[in-house]
Amino acid sequence: MKRFLIIAGAVAVAATAWGAWTAEFEWGQSGSGAGSFNRPGNVAVAANTNVYVADQQNHRVQCFTATGSFRWAWGTRGTGDGQFDNPSGIAVTPKGRVYVTDEGGNRVQFFTLRGNFLGKWGRAGSGNGSFNAPCGVDYNARGDVYVVEWGNHRVQYFTKDGSYKGKWGGPGSGAGEFSNPCDVNVSPNGYIYVDDHRNGRVQYFTEVGSYVGSFEVAGFPGSAAIAANGDVYVAVYDHCCIRIYSSTGTPISSFGERGSGLGK
Repeated sequence: MKRFLIIAGAVAVAATAWGAWTAEFEWGQSGSGAGSFNRPGNVAVAANTNVYVADQQNHRVQCFTATGSFRWAWGTRGTGDGQFDNPSGIAVTPKGRVYVTDEGGNRVQFFTLRGNFLGKWGRAGSGNGSFNAPCGVDYNARGDVYVVEWGNHRVQYFTKDGSYKGKWGGPGSGAGEFSNPCDVNVSPNGYIYVDDHRNGRVQYFTEVGSYVGSFEVAGFPGSAAIAANGDVYVAVYDHCCIRIYSSTGTPISSFGERGSGLGK
């Protein structure tokens, strides 16, 4: 249940009115030093407002204050515990577990808020509990963990420690099928929203994968976040913007454009 949206590159935004958005601040630059990024992927915010960023090509997770001051980082490239190969998705639970999808390593690892390794699950493959490029990750109120796979075109879900519970999806464009899904978010009402990247849509399901509905995004959705009122914020990869929808897909607003300035 990721409740706060930070745009790739770590730009925080605030709404002054529907359709009128003002960028408040930004942080980061290209590089490998503390506070720099190389293809930052997803973000998550802890209960204490610290911001966690999956720094994909630096193969690490970085932690910041809510205004972007660097706090700590962990991870190096590799296959050992606490190492990463292109960490992509991240979610932080209210009790302080940090789940990270290790896309190149085809596994999920989880940590304390300070980056101490707690556990892992997964391996390369298409069977239950195996992965092919796991991307997004989120959790529901009971602590079940949902993982979406780019390569296997599906969603799997697990207990908080990684025991397999179920799955749905498969390649295609029909209801409940996916084409390279890249993010998953659990809404306040418990529905599971999936960014169906190459199908240009968001689909949503019950917590056990029964199809509920979908809506087109007008572009390729890259990642998303859901507000407390259920509105869905979708980062549209090819249009370099954020589109905002109601929980059932009614367009509300959008902001952003291609560029390197504040809010772009």
